[in-house]
Amino acid sequence: MYEIELSSKAEKALEKLEKEAEILAVIYDRIDLLESGDFGLLDIKRLNRSKKSEKIFEVRIKSPKSYRIFYCKYKEKENNKIDLLDIKEKKVRKFSEEYFKTLDKVAKNMKNLCLILLGKN
Repeated sequence: MYEIELSSKAEKALEKLEKEAEILAVIYDRIDLLESGDFGLLDIKRLNRSKKSEKIFEVRIKSPKSYRIFYCKYKEKENNKIDLLDIKEKKVRKFSEEYFKTLDKVAKNMKNLCLILLGKN
């Protein structure tokens, strides 16, 4: 089991999808699979980023629309944790490098916040 933490970016993305019940149901299903640790049932790819950046993964959804769920996974004390960074429709062949730099910042900020809350700073 994993503890799921949503970034403000991911929360806003889910709010925008409230009227699109079909894709929203698929996204929540994928999030449930992440939470339960059933990674083998998901289409997951690790993003090729610099060694300094957090390890970011994407869950690829191809139907009914092409969406990506971006997340980081790590262990804090006894807890397995997943930070959902963003949920984005894939409208283009490739996301921009600027977008991935933003994801790197979101991942770093979420991990730093967790370390502060646990008193590890």
